[in-house]
Amino acid sequence: MRKSHGLAAEFLTPILRVRDLREAVEYYTKTLLFELKWEWGQPASFGCVSKGKAEIFFCWNGQGRPGMWLCCPVVDVDEYYERIKGRGAEVIYGPKDEPWGLREIHVRDPNEHVIRFGHGIPTQEPRVKFDSAEVKTRMEKRLASLARDLAAQKKSSVGEMAQPMPD
Repeated sequence: MRKSHGLAAEFLTPILRVRDLREAVEYYTKTLLFELKWEWGQPASFGCVSKGKAEIFFCWNGQGRPGMWLCCPVVDVDEYYERIKGRGAEVIYGPKDEPWGLREIHVRDPNEHVIRFGHGIPTQEPRVKFDSAEVKTRMEKRLASLARDLAAQKKSSVGEMAQPMPD
């Protein structure tokens, strides 16, 4: 059994440098549909927005660097895309299925930070070239139906799924 040495993380909260705290809070709450959790200082120079369990801290002209990249899982990236694009979100990529198992969009905020919003999809493993031979076979109908459904989910054919294993 591995010891955690007290380093088990519960969550991670990025701190993004912003040029204007008001602008950042408004963009994230009105355009990207996050909620304002809190602000600190008079005038506010530090703040937090959240979406579900995800939190982002903003620091006015302080911690962090411009142009950070974040990844934020969502339940349905296509629905989220439809909701934010009409609100003025700068979607710079997607929605697109990625071979590593995400369907994602990239959104740039006013401070040049980029957030990759996405949801999980089946991974698209690289196709392996092989010599094939056509073989007629019979299969029980329920099993054949299951094989067709699985192939469709993996965006391949039943034949591609039945390829021989390399020696």
